[in-house]
Amino acid sequence: MSITVSVQVKEPTARELRAQSLLREATAKHDAKDLLGAIRCLREAYELLGTSSISYPVETYLRLPLYLQKADLFQEAMESFNSILKSAASQVARNFAHQDVVTQLSLVAMNRHVIYDKMRVACKRGKRPKLVSLYGLLSHASWCEGLHYQKRKAELRSSKSETTWQTRIDKLFAPQENGLRKDTLNRCLLFSELCTEEAFDALTEEMTSILA
Repeated sequence: MSITVSVQVKEPTARELRAQSLLREATAKHDAKDLLGAIRCLREAYELLGTSSISYPVETYLRLPLYLQKADLFQEAMESFNSILKSAASQVARNFAHQDVVTQLSLVAMNRHVIYDKMRVACKRGKRPKLVSLYGLLSHASWCEGLHYQKRKAELRSSKSETTWQTRIDKLFAPQENGLRKDTLNRCLLFSELCTEEAFDALTEEMTSILA
């Protein structure tokens, strides 16, 4: 499961209320095709939320890189995505300090599943087929890792099966990447034997070297 519920521990401060207003304004500007204006609103809102006691779902922060990609600022979008990825563990540690380590690992993995899927979407729009394949695979691997730490055994068995991985690979890989499919399947199945954070890191390094 991804973090989808905002947790408010006190009445919003003036800064938090301003941030919420900016988030709404960003939506309005996006809908009006004013992408640069929407991006400015989001950046100001995130700055205000930096010390907020309100926890927002990761989707709130993924709006910025998606808007950047829509504004044809692909490199900036990727930098924003990677910044969110790097902060995923610390955000969970801060917002869920009362949870045990395994629960936190599951939350990080499920958030990463969402982040990588949005990276896949951005790369598909940006016509980067190899990156579509890379981030689609890492999104699914993160999902499997989250299921592992949450002990959702039946779902995990289905999600990490050879058939499921093969279907994912066939859907994600462009025709010109057919030669990579068999090796990719073997690497994904090797990850699936453990579905741990360490196994995910190894898969990420291997697939990035091939597809990035």
